[in-house]
Amino acid sequence: MRKLLIWAAVAGLLVAVGCDAARWGAWALWGGAGKKVEAQYRLPHESTLAVMIYADREVQFDYPGVTLSLASQINERLKLYLTGSDSIKTVGARTIARYQDNNLNWDTDSKSKVAKDLGADYILLVSIPQYTTREPGQMSLYQARMIAEAKLYDAEDPYDEPVWQSQDSFHVVHPPEATYQRRREGQIRYEADQMLADKIARIFVDHKIPYDDEGREEEMP
Repeated sequence: MRKLLIWAAVAGLLVAVGCDAARWGAWALWGGAGKKVEAQYRLPHESTLAVMIYADREVQFDYPGVTLSLASQINERLKLYLTGSDSIKTVGARTIARYQDNNLNWDTDSKSKVAKDLGADYILLVSIPQYTTREPGQMSLYQARMIAEAKLYDAEDPYDEPVWQSQDSFHVVHPPEATYQRRREGQIRYEADQMLADKIARIFVDHKIPYDDEGREEEMP
């Protein structure tokens, strides 16, 4: 049943994002001649995770709903990959968005307080230092460029220190070639959000990284 659900998700990616993302989905879950990568952090079974997105006001002004969209995508990927004895619960993205709107200084509060306010065992804080769908300096050339950093906090940690944090930033450039087709901007943004969510979610699950024909690691998607 799990494989059936995952294949359905991969098929959805094939339609929505294209062959590269679908190809990554198949590789990441069932592999082939690739490098096995273990989860960097294993969330306890049935624990509750709150995914919170930090984006500065300029990003939120240019891309309304960015925090809700990206948090929703990460939640969906985590539900897809963490099943059975690895399954977790997530706080709804809309619940978190309302909390952020009603608590404008949430990012300066202790993470343990925020987690308890949300009924979560952990907070995954994703910061976005770059988020754009246009080429720098170009108003009509479209290509998403996103950078994210992530930290995981345990609600029971009295020192408010992350129990895990990304050593490297998560990068997405999509599509590979920029386009002048303005009508594609919304689609490009949605697809790039999916790709970024995938990169973040697979931190918490064992997966494989494929190799190219010359044996070097291939960056996906």
